[in-house]
Amino acid sequence: MNDNFDEIIDFLLTTVRESNGIEKINLLLKAENSVFKIERNKLSLKYYNFMIEKDLISLDVDNKFRITKNGLDIFNNGGWLKYIKDEKNKLNLLAEKETIDFEKSKIDLELNKWLLKTKWLPHIITIISLLFAVYVYFYSKHDSKKLEERIEKLESKILIPKNESKK
Repeated sequence: MNDNFDEIIDFLLTTVRESNGIEKINLLLKAENSVFKIERNKLSLKYYNFMIEKDLISLDVDNKFRITKNGLDIFNNGGWLKYIKDEKNKLNLLAEKETIDFEKSKIDLELNKWLLKTKWLPHIITIISLLFAVYVYFYSKHDSKKLEERIEKLESKILIPKNESKK
């Protein structure tokens, strides 16, 4: 289509909305100094056909083009140009979301591969930690017995001279 297609659709949507319907005649829009004018010609029906396909306008029984609910919503929300801009933004956001989802799935895949390779690692570390805890427990018990014996020896050495000196 041509360069100013969306501008023409916006103009026609505004024209149909502001008028009480436009009769179905062969129309052509001419741009003169960025101002569109409606003239009779067969080529302009492609714009109306496009607008009918997009449910912006409909052809009523009086053979007039009238704006539809969808067309009125688009018109009230800023017109066709804003609608097209919003749709492009939505597509860009959707594409960006798909890219992010794809990157996330790649990372998840790598993480799952790593987890499969190391699935026994947490179990092994747990067993080693448990064995180490048991070893430390019994070793500390053994050390505490040694310490008790040593304290008893020292107490006995200290207490014996005191008892002897009292005699």
